[in-house]
Amino acid sequence: MASRKKPVKKYTIKDLLALYDGPHTEKYGEDAPKHLDDLFEETKKEHWDASQHTDVKHYEQAWKGFLGSNVEKLLQHILRDKVASFGLDIADGKSLERKLAKNLTAEQAALKQNLSIHYGALGSVLPDADIVLYERDTRKVVAVISSKTSLRERVAQTAYWRVKLASQTSTSHIKTYLFTLDKDGAFREREAKVKPRMIAEGELDCTYVMSAEPFEASDKIKPFAHFFDDLRRLVGK
Repeated sequence: MASRKKPVKKYTIKDLLALYDGPHTEKYGEDAPKHLDDLFEETKKEHWDASQHTDVKHYEQAWKGFLGSNVEKLLQHILRDKVASFGLDIADGKSLERKLAKNLTAEQAALKQNLSIHYGALGSVLPDADIVLYERDTRKVVAVISSKTSLRERVAQTAYWRVKLASQTSTSHIKTYLFTLDKDGAFREREAKVKPRMIAEGELDCTYVMSAEPFEASDKIKPFAHFFDDLRRLVGK
C-alpha cells in the first residue's frame, strides 16, 4: 500500500497572529516587529510541502502572495492598539476601495470622500494604500501606509500617490509612509544610489524598515521603532 503524504499545513492569518502574539513576541520582546521575516521563514517550512509542487516558480509565486497579504494584516495588528492611544483608528485601504457606495457605512463614506484623488471629468479614485490612519472622532485622514516586503515592489507607485495627495488642498496634509521588510537590502547603504532608496528618500514622507539587518538610517529612512514617536508628534499627543 502506498504511503500517504503528510498533510500540508497552510497557515491562516489567525495562525500567524497566534504565533506572533505567543512564541514570536516571547522570543523577541519589543523587537518582535523587526523580526517578521523570521516568523515567515519558520512558517514557510510547513506552509508548502515541496514534494507536492514540482513547479518551483509556481511555488515561490504562491508564497510571495501569501507573504505580501499577511504582512499587511500583521502590520495592522501591530499598529492598532498603539495608534488607538493617540485617538486614531485603522481602515484597510484595499477593502475600502473595493466597497461599492451602496455598501458603505457613514464612516467609510466619509473616509473615501476625505481620501479621494480627483481627476476632473474623469472622476475620482482612492490612492493605493494598505492601511489608512484616521482620527476616530473627526474621520480626518492622517496618513496612508503601504507595506512592501521589498523595495522592488512598486516603490515608485507609492511615490506617485504621495505626489497626487500633496497636489490637492483637501488631501495635502495626508502623510504617505512606506513600511518594508527590505528583503532585497535596498537600504543597507545610504550612498549606494539604489533607485528604490533614492525614490523613497526624495518623494515619500518617511519609510520605516522592519528588519533586524543593519542599515544606514536617515531622516527619511528609519527603523520601525521610531514610527510611534513620529506619529505622536504628528497628531500632537
